[in-house]
Amino acid sequence: MPTNASPLDQLIDIHLPNSVSWWPLAPGWWALMGLFILTLIIALRVLKHKKRNSYRETAKAQLEEAYANLQSTPAATAQYLQAVNIILKRTALTAQSKTFSAAIKGEEWLNWLDSIYPSATKSPQQNSDANNFSQGVGRVLLIGLYQKSPDIDADRLHKLCLDWLATHKNQWQKNKSLATRAVIQEEARNV
Repeated sequence: MPTNASPLDQLIDIHLPNSVSWWPLAPGWWALMGLFILTLIIALRVLKHKKRNSYRETAKAQLEEAYANLQSTPAATAQYLQAVNIILKRTALTAQSKTFSAAIKGEEWLNWLDSIYPSATKSPQQNSDANNFSQGVGRVLLIGLYQKSPDIDADRLHKLCLDWLATHKNQWQKNKSLATRAVIQEEARNV
């Protein structure tokens, strides 16, 4: 050993501990990841629901526009009924694209509207005939389209159509009455 060497040179360096591993994760990180995944799943479901039901908002805006045109021009009831019928058919094509046929018309059309309308399938104590299409105010869609100046209750019809747009069952929702009706129609064809 050299004599002029500093005694500090003979000291051994400080040994640092190994760095802390990120694995296994602490329970708090697992909880945070679970919360993130749950939030992501909920957000995706909400977006999917909004996308599937965006047609309702479009139809509602078109119906409001047709109603506003009727209010500004009361003599245009035939055009209003035609617009309502077109809006309802477009909505039906979007909502039930797998089961709805655009060729449906007349009584069958009004019965179909009632079949996917939850308010029309309630018990008679909860629902009067005035609140549906086949027996109530919606019946004007069958006969009023072919009259020069039909006499309609536009306010009640507009309210009925808005309610139908908001509450009808689409192809992504369970609708037992529609499925039962399809089975009955198939059995009738086979007889």
